[in-house]
Amino acid sequence: MEVKLLSKSREGYYYAENKDGGDAVLITAPQDAESYDGTLTAMDGSAVTITSIGDGAFANCQSLKWVTLPESVDTIGYQAFVNCSGLQGVLIDTKERIVIGNRAWDGCGALRFVVSNAMEGIMQDDYNPDISDSNANALSSSRYFFVPTNAEGYASNGIQFTEESGVAGFSLESIDERGKMLYGLDSDGEPWLALRAGTEVDDQVQLPAQTQEIYKYAMADTKSPSGSYTLNLDEVTGLWALDGGAFMDSDISGDIYLDTHIYIGDESFCRLCRYSKFFCLS
Repeated sequence: MEVKLLSKSREGYYYAENKDGGDAVLITAPQDAESYDGTLTAMDGSAVTITSIGDGAFANCQSLKWVTLPESVDTIGYQAFVNCSGLQGVLIDTKERIVIGNRAWDGCGALRFVVSNAMEGIMQDDYNPDISDSNANALSSSRYFFVPTNAEGYASNGIQFTEESGVAGFSLESIDERGKMLYGLDSDGEPWLALRAGTEVDDQVQLPAQTQEIYKYAMADTKSPSGSYTLNLDEVTGLWALDGGAFMDSDISGDIYLDTHIYIGDESFCRLCRYSKFFCLS
């Protein structure tokens, strides 16, 4: 019989580990947790390696916004994040296999994306998470459950890029003090494809200088505290595409200068809350 000991971390998380130490299961998160990146510290100051997110571990954590599950985590339990109403994005960073429990993200109405770097997904009870929004139409599915190219085992709602796309992995990048953006990485691990931001950004948004393309609806519905934000497009010199709906219904404002070679998709700046002027530079 396996004996597990229940402990509390300095950060307020409860976890269970084998009697002899080693890998641990996250049992319960503090209800006021705003983010989770896998960092847990035992009361004696040693690091705790979490390998599994237990059933309902983050249930009803309504302040939770961002989750990064480190490479050590290979299992997400049943209803692990159920009713996390403020959750914006989840990054699964293990590279080989991830087991995802049924209804893991049920009741997460604000969820903008889930992304996995694992080449194999095991979806318990045929779980098929539908991470989508109202921008979907007959020509564009607008789903945001991203998985690696040539990955196996994920449900039908998992979105894969082709080998020719140049997307070799995924990362979560900070674009200001409060906002984060999901990025596609190139073969050198550099963020180039801006895939999907959370809805909350600061008044000044800073995209990585390596950004080359802003994906469809990537910053749709993004809002700032003042109701107006600017973007450092003048510093993103390699930008060549703004896909359809990229800034739809967002708070982007001010004068926007774009080179004439940049592709601008349909409705990229549709229904802006603040009026912006656009200038094309030859």
